[in-house]
Amino acid sequence: MMSKLESIVVSGVFMISMIWYLTAESKQTGFFGFVYSLLLLPSVLLLVAAVIVCCPRDLPADGLKDRWKIRIILTIRNIINLVGGVVCYFGFACYTTSTARMYNYLLSIGQSYLGVIEFDDAIEGVKVKIFKPTEVEDSDELIPGVVYIHGGGWTSMSTETHRRLTSLLCKHLNKIVISISYSVVPEVHFPQPVDECLKVTKYLLNHGDHKYRIKRDDIIIAGDDVGANMAAVIAQELRNVDDDTPRLTKQILIDPVLQFFDFELASHVENDRYDLLASSRSLAHRFLFYVDRSPFYATEILRNRHVDAADREKYGYLVDRGLSTTTPEPRIHEYTPHSYQDLVYYYHGDATPGQIRPPVTRRLTDPVENDAIVAADLRAAVLDPRVAPLMRDDLDGLPPAVIVTSRYSITRDDGSIYGRRLESAGVKVVSTEFEQTFHGHLVYAHVLESARDNAMKLIELIR
Repeated sequence: MMSKLESIVVSGVFMISMIWYLTAESKQTGFFGFVYSLLLLPSVLLLVAAVIVCCPRDLPADGLKDRWKIRIILTIRNIINLVGGVVCYFGFACYTTSTARMYNYLLSIGQSYLGVIEFDDAIEGVKVKIFKPTEVEDSDELIPGVVYIHGGGWTSMSTETHRRLTSLLCKHLNKIVISISYSVVPEVHFPQPVDECLKVTKYLLNHGDHKYRIKRDDIIIAGDDVGANMAAVIAQELRNVDDDTPRLTKQILIDPVLQFFDFELASHVENDRYDLLASSRSLAHRFLFYVDRSPFYATEILRNRHVDAADREKYGYLVDRGLSTTTPEPRIHEYTPHSYQDLVYYYHGDATPGQIRPPVTRRLTDPVENDAIVAADLRAAVLDPRVAPLMRDDLDGLPPAVIVTSRYSITRDDGSIYGRRLESAGVKVVSTEFEQTFHGHLVYAHVLESARDNAMKLIELIR
């Protein structure tokens, strides 16, 4: 239910809309005035209804900065999801593609480049956006580089949505930033996105000094969300290259998504109840889309029934709950979606209209079970380190890491566990948890003051 303050605000919006309608209607005459008066009020009422339905209900009770701006962002996100679900339900377009396009467009607005030099290019057939400090425009001197891989669950976001963040990195680190525009789901699936990013990174390590004046022996790999996933994979892939290819100097992982083995880590249990940008359900779906498996497997994933008992016993040490940030008391948690999410999350691509799976309800205190068919079909993907870098056993010899997590992120413990395992393997790790904020917030540095402040903190950590 909405709080008293929220109800007052929504009522105020409604009253203002009505006053505007009556005032504007009185200025219209003739046929057009009739059409105007006929359509305007239903449109206003529909908009108000959408805001009421899509306004996030469950946010942390306290400790969340820029609360009202975040509420507006989440409301817009939910409206986009609702529209995308309706479009998909009637067969006009794929839900994933339609929502990604709308979201990318809106998020790209206001992404200023802060005066750095910016241009588009292609490396090894992969589109990239290059950011160069203005100070080196006419210089022949080689300068360090950052390969940046944007997040978005492999389905959305782009180099445009991350322009403010990558510009900040370029300007304040005085490094050339290469932001990769990799192919996204559903047009492609694993391993093409990570292979494209690996191909670009290898090219820059071997030839970056020729065209871009990048110091090949001083290149950082960085990313957020699933971009951090692929950055970690690339750091692992390139640590034992036998040729003369220089090694990456550092890996920067921001709100990293590093495993799909255990959806009952403390950060999942604590933060999935909040109506923020990333939920356990949405992460499960995006994983399934990425590895090209049925989105209806999400039921088993949310119940933690997608890994069989033998594999859970054999590989559980790789996702050691004892290394997570907190261990919550067992409690009941229901995965019963809001009504509009019934429509939004259960359709994808060629799903037949009308095929809606029932809401999922589980108890965290129930014994862990598994669906043998789902577990067998997902086994290779769940255990593959190129999909889930936390599942790699040997982590020694990796480049130093900067790992940044957010307090209200479901993947907070992915970063925490990976950081502690890297330290145990002898890798230098600098890690921090941003308090009072949520998964993926740095992308909103152009609208959220807290995101701008944390972006500057990140830059200091990288230095």
